[in-house]
Amino acid sequence: MSLAQKNNWHVLLDAGSLGLNGMDSLGLSLFQTDFIITSFYIFFESDPTGFECLLIRKSAIETLGKENGRIGSGMVKIISILIPL
Repeated sequence: MSLAQKNNWHVLLDAGSLGLNGMDSLGLSLFQTDFIITSFYIFFESDPTGFECLLIRKSAIETLGKENGRIGSGMVKIISILIPL
């Protein structure tokens, strides 16, 4: 991860295969990832909708760019609960 950060690459961690215990012991402060993608399957133990979640580090949100005044585009909709987009 440090090599990626030295080269100004962004790091995405796919935590979808981790169980609840894995998420608890992951130690996110050690990895310093920019993005984490996971499924709510690990929380509810069923995945009827295929609902996924993309967590974005606050300092990396600007890298997504803006299109038509919005950040993000396509099938993924970004909803901020902390800052207005």
